[in-house]
Amino acid sequence: GPIVPDNKTLQKEWERKLKTIERMARYPLIHKCQKEDGSTSIVPFSIRLKPKHKRPRCFLDVGMKNDRFLGRMIIELYDDFVPQTAANFLSLCEGTHDLTYKGCPFHLIIPGIKCQGGDITKFSGIGGVSIYGEIFPDENFILQHSGPGVLSMANTGCNSNNSQFNITFKRLLCLNGKNVVFGKIIRGLNNLFK
Repeated sequence: GPIVPDNKTLQKEWERKLKTIERMARYPLIHKCQKEDGSTSIVPFSIRLKPKHKRPRCFLDVGMKNDRFLGRMIIELYDDFVPQTAANFLSLCEGTHDLTYKGCPFHLIIPGIKCQGGDITKFSGIGGVSIYGEIFPDENFILQHSGPGVLSMANTGCNSNNSQFNITFKRLLCLNGKNVVFGKIIRGLNNLFK
């Protein structure tokens, strides 16, 4: 009879084909890292056993310059790992402290890699300010850029965080240890690809 490959062989073949598809695709495969509920884990496995903490959520409405509304992204903030960084982002989303992300553009978009936004002072990528002052230090690098939809602080070097942030379009381990991860898009990531 016919030879049926084992699971290990099938998995290797799938990974090889998936890499080929990713190289050829115009848009990244967002679903590949997601569980049924649409989530991906940015918490390292070694500390995932911590009791579940009710994390705050906020949203960003995304649109085009011509006022075309693309949709809403719901973001879960990991304030149990990076409380100061999460509080800074949440405050800027809510518009407290007379600072807000409202109307702020994504000034850098690298297709298939990431986008960067949050320059609430210059709107070009050379400005930004935090609720703590001009800049604030890196809290830690526990959370990881493990897949699409991860939010991390954009900076110009160590301890130079302000209001600017990254959203990953794929797994970006090269940012681990450099950019503080503070959240993850749990709904609406596809709105960035419209």
